[in-house]
Amino acid sequence: MPSLGVAIVRQYQRGVVFRFGRLRSVREPGIRFMIPLADRMTKVTLRTVTMPIPSQQVITRDNVSIGVAAVTYFRRVDPVKSIVEIEDVSTAIVEIAQTTVRNVVGRSLLDQVLTDTETLNEQIKEILDELTQQWGVYDCRRPCSAPWPARPRPNGRSVPRSSQRRARR
Repeated sequence: MPSLGVAIVRQYQRGVVFRFGRLRSVREPGIRFMIPLADRMTKVTLRTVTMPIPSQQVITRDNVSIGVAAVTYFRRVDPVKSIVEIEDVSTAIVEIAQTTVRNVVGRSLLDQVLTDTETLNEQIKEILDELTQQWGVYDCRRPCSAPWPARPRPNGRSVPRSSQRRARR
């Protein structure tokens, strides 16, 4: 329908209109009329998006390899910034969240990762909020990271146990 000059913007969306490639306006929900061939509308959802962060192996500060999986929830609060400032918000958030989780867990000891998850989640949330704020995105909830021990090595020993033994010596 956009080529006919009519677009329907749903309640949970906003329509960002470009006229000949230049930002024109943000359209609210309802039936919206545009100039055919001159206006292009990009719809942006304002709903909360659940984004799983792929699991990854992380080496903690005490050289223990653990796997970490996480989930982040975000919501676009500024439709113009989420289109103009960055090409693909979802991909960028996954990449930044994955890197942030790896960095924060990597700077921590295994005991801290296992017992003080709330503090780590707060650190991750603060970093994500700071980075995604410029894109018009609000990180609603902190990621829920779930560490698990690394798989056993082919020789039968698992990495965490041997690292803990070395740490005790």
